[in-house]
Amino acid sequence: MWRSVHAGGITASSGVHVAHGSRYFGGEGLIFFRRHYPELDLVRAVAIALVLMRHFSDLFMKGGDGALASVFSRGWHGVDLFFALSGFLIGGQIIEECRRGDFSFRRFFIKRSLRILPPYFFAIAVFVAYFSYRSGFLIIEDGRVLSDLLAHAFYLQDYVTSSRMMYNGIYWSLAVEEKFYIILPAVIFLVSLVKKGESSCCLLYALGALILLGAAMRFISFDPTREFWSAYMAPFHLRFDSLLVGVLAAFVFIYFRGRLSASWKAGLAAAAFACLSLGFFYGGFSTDYFNVCWQFTLTGVGFSSLILLLVSMDAGKYLPFKKAFSAVSRVSYAMYLYHMLLLGVMHRYFLRELLSWTGGGAAGLLLVFIVYFGGVTVFSMGAYTVVDRPFMNWRRRILKREAGAAGPSKEGIQESL
Repeated sequence: MWRSVHAGGITASSGVHVAHGSRYFGGEGLIFFRRHYPELDLVRAVAIALVLMRHFSDLFMKGGDGALASVFSRGWHGVDLFFALSGFLIGGQIIEECRRGDFSFRRFFIKRSLRILPPYFFAIAVFVAYFSYRSGFLIIEDGRVLSDLLAHAFYLQDYVTSSRMMYNGIYWSLAVEEKFYIILPAVIFLVSLVKKGESSCCLLYALGALILLGAAMRFISFDPTREFWSAYMAPFHLRFDSLLVGVLAAFVFIYFRGRLSASWKAGLAAAAFACLSLGFFYGGFSTDYFNVCWQFTLTGVGFSSLILLLVSMDAGKYLPFKKAFSAVSRVSYAMYLYHMLLLGVMHRYFLRELLSWTGGGAAGLLLVFIVYFGGVTVFSMGAYTVVDRPFMNWRRRILKREAGAAGPSKEGIQESL
């Protein structure tokens, strides 16, 4: 169904596992998105570390003007990195399956729902139980909390202001991604129905047009009097292009991987450095022209370029501590779900005392953050074992049963996704 944008073929570099008997291109056997990339474990680990750094700084470094506080306060760009990574992985899997002509909406939504929904709703139940215990009554009896709970149940928290129970909306990015998972497969599948030989070009044009549309919507809606977070940072219609840039990177990886010369890779490195430098050093939460109109475009392009560069170079071959990064990557979703709750609990019972014992300062703050990060990781490993893994195993059995004798289920790369 899918054909190359260019007549030339894509060559597989070392480390890519190609199914027996497959051809390099034109024979839909070449699969890039059913192998494991250690470098993407590193990317996901960095993303969750950035998110934890941001919320840690809100509690321990509020108003700080030192270098450490400045670095930690920019950790909210970890969400932008998650967006680019999700677009790259999910978009890449869908594009490859459509190329082979075996994409299934049913299989896709079984994979997504059993991976995302059980841990998500279990975490919300934990929030309700904890805050009910702290408050001395069933907290959902509070009308605002109940409406907040309903908004989260339908993934509307990117548009609905959240209550204190959900720490004023820490799950907004999950709502953006969930909507994206519903729309993206339909877009790619419809484009795949275009006449053979033209579908890849149409997909490239469609992705480019949608990315420009997302960026243009921020320009059109810019109003310096509006509140930045609720008006521009969270709503899906102003953030979906951050994920689409990741999909575009996956498209380039699939179709042009073998022709990404050293000069192209140098260009990717330069784009990543330039865009991320501008986004990190000039971006912020104020409702000004740069933050609203340019910041998310720059970070999206920067992070997507970086991801494409890493996988194109097969950087995982040179990566140390692969097992550690893989362990954090595997439980990163659970870490995202529970990190704010654990920050509040750990701060209440021992992190404040630990910081006082260290005497404060940059070294003390770093030590406290390491303890916090380690605590969240250990807790999340337990949550992953109890909640995530059973549903992932069930998902695997369902997909194997549906595949029958055709072979193993198509889990895709990065099992923790």
